[in-house]
Amino acid sequence: MPKIVNESYREFLDKGTIHVMEPQEFHKKLDDIKFDMNNFKTQEWKNFLILLYYSGRGPAELLPPQGKDITQKGQFVSIMIQTRKKGRTTLFYFNSKRVPDIKNVYKWAKNNHPDLLLFRSLISSTQDHIKWKTKKGEHREKTYTRTSKNITYYVKKFFGVPPYFFRHNRFSSMSMSGADIKHIKHAKGAADYRSVERYIHLSEKEAKETSKYIKK
Repeated sequence: MPKIVNESYREFLDKGTIHVMEPQEFHKKLDDIKFDMNNFKTQEWKNFLILLYYSGRGPAELLPPQGKDITQKGQFVSIMIQTRKKGRTTLFYFNSKRVPDIKNVYKWAKNNHPDLLLFRSLISSTQDHIKWKTKKGEHREKTYTRTSKNITYYVKKFFGVPPYFFRHNRFSSMSMSGADIKHIKHAKGAADYRSVERYIHLSEKEAKETSKYIKK
C-alpha cells in the first residue's frame, strides 16, 4: 500500500500545537468518500467513522460493542465502551441535539441483532493476550481482538490522519470549549488524570495567546 503523507498531524508533532478538525471539515471529507461497494459495507464504515471522530476512542475500543450496548433515553444516546488495556467499562453519552448523526447510528444499531458486534466486518481474526499488574499488586489479564490494519490505512486515506489523531482532536477540542478535565477523563475512560493530559493540546491561536502572560 502506498505511504500516506500526513501533513496536519506532522505539523502538530513538530510545533506542539494541534489543528482541530471541526465537524464541518470532518463531514465534508466523510461525504466526499467514494466507497467501493465490493470492499465496504458503506453504512457500517460511516457509522464507525462517526463514532471514531465524536468519541475520541480508539478503534480497538469501538469494535467490541454489540447492538444491545447502544441505547437511547430522551435526547441522549449512550454506548457502552470498554478500554482496551485495563477493561474499564464506561458509558459514553452523546447529545443527539448537538450530534444529529448519532440518531442515525442508533437506528442502524437497533436494526442489528442485539448480541452481534456492531462493526463485525471490520474486525481482524487475530487476537492478543495481555497481562498487567495493578497498583495494588493484583495480576490481571485479558484477551482482545487486534484492530484490522485496514482501518488505519483507510482512515489515513480518507482523512489524511491516523486513527489516534481523533483522540487528540476530540479531547483538545473539549478542552478548548471549556470542558473540565474530569469530564475529559470520563470521556476517555481513563483511570487517572495523567493519561488524559497527553491528549490535550493548544491550537496555534491559543499558543500565541500565552505571550500575554510574559511581562517585561
